[in-house]
Order: sequence, then C-alpha cells, then structure tokens
Amino acid sequence: MTKISSGTFLRVLLLVGSVVSHAQADTPLGEVNIELRGNVVDFSCYVEMGDENKTVQLGRWPTKQLRTAGSTTQSMPFTLKLNGCPPGAASITFSGKQATGNPGLLG
Repeated sequence: MTKISSGTFLRVLLLVGSVVSHAQADTPLGEVNIELRGNVVDFSCYVEMGDENKTVQLGRWPTKQLRTAGSTTQSMPFTLKLNGCPPGAASITFSGKQATGNPGLLG
C-alpha cells in the first residue's frame, strides 16, 4: 500500500493548480472550472512489512460441498497487520472472476 504524506498531497494540489491556471490562460473562448476535494489527515495507514503480498491457502474442497448459495468450508484465519492508522480507518475488498451462472460469487 502506498503512503501519501500531507506534504506530497499539497505538492500535487499546487501542481494541479498551476496546470489549471495555465490551461485557462490558453483558452480564450471560455472558462475552465475544476473543483478539487480532499482531506489532509495526520495518519497514513500501511501494511506491515511481510504482509504486503500474502498468500492464504484455502485448501481443496469437493464441488459437491459448495453446490448451494450459503454453503461454506472450514474457515482459514489469516491476519494483515496495519500500522499508522486508527481503528475503522481501513477496509478490505475481495475481487476475482465471477462464477459462471452465479454473478454474486467468485469462481
């Protein structure tokens, strides 16, 4: 996960502002309005070294065990160690190829 400090955020904001003002000077037929929104915060979450590209072994399960919606297998606990952020500031998303005939599941 990439950390972005408030100093870097401000530099990017200033760079975008200079590009916008330059574009406006070269546009004699109208105005250009761009609204930028962001939050400068005093923390930057990052994944602890060694947890960035973790592989979780889920095991092998017969397809007959997973035939209906809501079917489960044995749970496979794992951890991701986050540092530098308060509780509730991070989220996790699982993505992958959708299961054929069942777009609500990963296949």
